[in-house]
Amino acid sequence: TNQTAFRTICSQFSPDVVLFFDLNQISVSLVWMAEKMGFPSSFYLADNWFALWEKDQWCRLWPGQRRGFRMLRWLSQRFKLVTPERNLTFERAIFATTHLKSLALELGRTRQDASVIPWGVDSVRFFPDKIQRPSPTRLLYVGQLMPHKGLDVTLKALGILKQESGREDLSLTILEIRKEKLGPS
Repeated sequence: TNQTAFRTICSQFSPDVVLFFDLNQISVSLVWMAEKMGFPSSFYLADNWFALWEKDQWCRLWPGQRRGFRMLRWLSQRFKLVTPERNLTFERAIFATTHLKSLALELGRTRQDASVIPWGVDSVRFFPDKIQRPSPTRLLYVGQLMPHKGLDVTLKALGILKQESGREDLSLTILEIRKEKLGPS
Protein backbone atom coordinates (compact mmCIF):
# COMPACT_ATOMS: atom_id res chain seq x y z
CA THR A 1 0.00 0.00 0.00
CA ASN A 2 2.80 2.42 0.93
CA GLN A 3 4.72 1.74 -2.28
CA THR A 4 1.66 2.07 -4.52
CA ALA A 5 0.61 5.36 -2.90
CA PHE A 6 4.18 6.71 -3.01
CA ARG A 7 4.61 5.75 -6.68
CA THR A 8 1.30 7.44 -7.57
CA ILE A 9 2.13 10.67 -5.70
CA CYS A 10 5.65 10.88 -7.13
CA SER A 11 4.36 10.24 -10.65
CA GLN A 12 1.86 13.08 -10.32
CA PHE A 13 4.08 15.50 -8.40
CA SER A 14 7.49 14.67 -9.92
CA PRO A 15 9.66 16.02 -7.06
CA ASP A 16 13.21 17.26 -7.58
CA VAL A 17 14.32 15.46 -4.43
CA VAL A 18 12.61 13.32 -1.78
CA LEU A 19 13.41 14.02 1.87
CA PHE A 20 12.54 11.08 4.08
CA PHE A 21 11.72 11.87 7.67
CA ASP A 22 10.66 9.20 10.17
CA LEU A 23 10.40 5.85 8.41
CA ASN A 24 9.78 4.04 11.67
CA GLN A 25 6.08 3.62 10.92
CA ILE A 26 6.31 3.55 7.11
CA SER A 27 8.23 1.00 5.07
CA VAL A 28 11.84 1.82 4.20
CA SER A 29 11.05 0.31 0.81
CA LEU A 30 9.96 3.81 -0.23
CA VAL A 31 13.64 4.78 -0.39
CA TRP A 32 14.32 2.06 -2.96
CA MET A 33 11.12 3.04 -4.79
CA ALA A 34 12.33 6.67 -5.06
CA GLU A 35 15.70 5.50 -6.42
CA LYS A 36 14.01 3.15 -8.90
CA MET A 37 11.89 6.07 -10.13
CA GLY A 38 15.04 8.19 -10.56
CA PHE A 39 14.43 10.64 -7.71
CA PRO A 40 17.43 11.59 -5.57
CA SER A 41 16.70 11.26 -1.87
CA SER A 42 18.04 12.18 1.53
CA PHE A 43 17.04 11.74 5.17
CA TYR A 44 16.29 14.05 8.07
CA LEU A 45 17.06 11.83 11.03
CA ALA A 46 15.39 13.01 14.23
CA ASP A 47 15.04 9.58 15.79
CA ASN A 48 17.15 6.44 15.97
CA TRP A 49 15.07 4.32 13.53
CA PHE A 50 18.02 4.27 11.12
CA ALA A 51 19.96 2.09 13.56
CA LEU A 52 17.37 -0.69 13.23
CA TRP A 53 15.99 -0.19 9.71
CA GLU A 54 16.59 -3.88 8.91
CA LYS A 55 13.72 -4.74 11.27
CA ASP A 56 11.30 -3.07 8.85
CA GLN A 57 8.31 -5.34 8.22
CA TRP A 58 8.92 -5.45 4.46
CA CYS A 59 12.60 -6.28 4.86
CA ARG A 60 11.92 -9.08 7.33
CA LEU A 61 9.72 -10.89 4.79
CA TRP A 62 12.52 -11.42 2.29
CA PRO A 63 15.51 -13.33 3.73
CA GLY A 64 15.83 -16.98 2.77
CA GLN A 65 13.50 -19.30 0.96
CA ARG A 66 10.75 -19.53 3.56
CA ARG A 67 7.34 -20.90 2.81
CA GLY A 68 5.40 -18.45 0.69
CA PHE A 69 8.55 -16.75 -0.63
CA ARG A 70 7.74 -17.50 -4.29
CA MET A 71 4.24 -16.10 -3.88
CA LEU A 72 5.65 -12.94 -2.30
CA ARG A 73 8.10 -12.48 -5.18
CA TRP A 74 5.31 -13.07 -7.75
CA LEU A 75 3.01 -10.56 -6.03
CA SER A 76 5.84 -8.01 -5.89
CA GLN A 77 6.49 -8.39 -9.62
CA ARG A 78 2.77 -8.30 -10.42
CA PHE A 79 2.20 -5.04 -8.51
CA LYS A 80 5.59 -3.49 -9.41
CA LEU A 81 6.85 -3.38 -5.84
CA VAL A 82 10.52 -2.97 -5.00
CA THR A 83 12.30 -5.62 -3.00
CA PRO A 84 15.02 -5.02 -0.38
CA GLU A 85 17.97 -6.02 -2.55
CA ARG A 86 20.63 -3.96 -0.76
CA ASN A 87 21.39 -1.90 2.34
CA LEU A 88 20.17 1.61 2.93
CA THR A 89 22.87 4.25 2.90
CA PHE A 90 22.70 7.41 4.98
CA GLU A 91 25.54 9.29 3.31
CA ARG A 92 23.37 12.31 2.51
CA ALA A 93 21.61 12.31 5.87
CA ILE A 94 20.93 15.40 7.96
CA PHE A 95 20.79 14.82 11.71
CA ALA A 96 18.63 16.64 14.27
CA THR A 97 21.14 16.12 17.09
CA THR A 98 24.86 15.46 17.48
CA HIS A 99 23.96 12.37 19.51
CA LEU A 100 22.19 10.81 16.51
CA LYS A 101 25.10 11.67 14.22
CA SER A 102 27.52 10.08 16.72
CA LEU A 103 25.39 6.94 16.82
CA ALA A 104 25.34 6.76 13.02
CA LEU A 105 29.13 7.24 12.88
CA GLU A 106 29.60 4.53 15.49
CA LEU A 107 27.47 2.17 13.39
CA GLY A 108 29.31 3.14 10.20
CA ARG A 109 26.13 4.47 8.60
CA THR A 110 27.16 8.03 7.74
CA ARG A 111 30.13 10.25 6.94
CA GLN A 112 32.03 12.47 9.37
CA ASP A 113 31.01 15.59 7.43
CA ALA A 114 27.26 14.87 7.77
CA SER A 115 25.24 17.94 8.77
CA VAL A 116 23.50 18.51 12.09
CA ILE A 117 20.52 20.86 11.86
CA PRO A 118 18.59 21.00 15.14
CA TRP A 119 14.86 21.37 15.35
CA GLY A 120 13.58 24.87 15.52
CA VAL A 121 12.34 27.86 13.66
CA ASP A 122 14.21 31.11 13.15
CA SER A 123 11.78 33.36 15.02
CA VAL A 124 13.29 36.52 13.54
CA ARG A 125 12.68 35.27 10.02
CA PHE A 126 9.33 33.56 10.52
CA PHE A 127 7.62 35.58 13.26
CA PRO A 128 5.66 38.55 11.94
CA ASP A 129 6.60 41.81 13.68
CA LYS A 130 3.02 43.09 13.47
CA ILE A 131 1.53 40.48 15.78
CA GLN A 132 2.02 41.21 19.45
CA ARG A 133 1.71 38.05 21.50
CA PRO A 134 2.44 37.62 25.18
CA SER A 135 5.76 35.95 25.83
CA PRO A 136 5.37 32.42 27.15
CA THR A 137 6.68 31.87 30.65
CA ARG A 138 6.22 28.12 30.81
CA LEU A 139 7.65 25.48 28.51
CA LEU A 140 6.41 21.90 28.34
CA TYR A 141 8.43 18.94 27.06
CA VAL A 142 6.47 15.76 26.38
CA GLY A 143 8.47 12.75 25.23
CA GLN A 144 10.96 10.09 26.11
CA LEU A 145 13.96 10.97 28.25
CA MET A 146 16.46 9.62 25.74
CA PRO A 147 19.65 11.31 24.48
CA HIS A 148 18.49 11.26 20.84
CA LYS A 149 15.44 13.40 21.70
CA GLY A 150 17.65 16.46 22.26
CA LEU A 151 16.34 17.58 25.65
CA ASP A 152 19.84 18.92 26.33
CA VAL A 153 19.26 21.45 23.52
CA THR A 154 16.01 22.53 25.18
CA LEU A 155 17.77 23.07 28.51
CA LYS A 156 20.55 25.08 26.86
CA ALA A 157 17.99 27.19 24.98
CA LEU A 158 16.10 27.89 28.21
CA GLY A 159 19.34 29.01 29.84
CA ILE A 160 20.11 31.32 26.91
CA LEU A 161 16.60 32.79 27.02
CA LYS A 162 16.90 33.47 30.74
CA GLN A 163 20.35 34.98 30.38
CA GLU A 164 19.67 37.16 27.32
CA SER A 165 16.21 38.38 28.32
CA GLY A 166 16.92 38.69 32.04
CA ARG A 167 13.70 36.85 32.80
CA GLU A 168 13.64 34.58 35.78
CA ASP A 169 9.98 33.59 35.34
CA LEU A 170 10.68 31.02 32.61
CA SER A 171 10.14 27.38 33.59
CA LEU A 172 10.30 23.94 32.02
CA THR A 173 8.02 21.05 32.89
CA ILE A 174 9.10 17.62 31.71
CA LEU A 175 6.46 14.97 31.08
CA GLU A 176 8.12 11.64 30.37
CA ILE A 177 6.39 9.20 28.06
CA ARG A 178 7.02 5.56 28.84
CA LYS A 179 5.51 2.55 27.20
CA GLU A 180 3.63 1.58 30.33
CA LYS A 181 2.30 5.00 31.39
CA LEU A 182 2.44 8.77 31.05
CA GLY A 183 3.56 10.71 34.10
CA PRO A 184 5.46 13.77 35.33
CA SER A 185 9.19 13.51 35.94
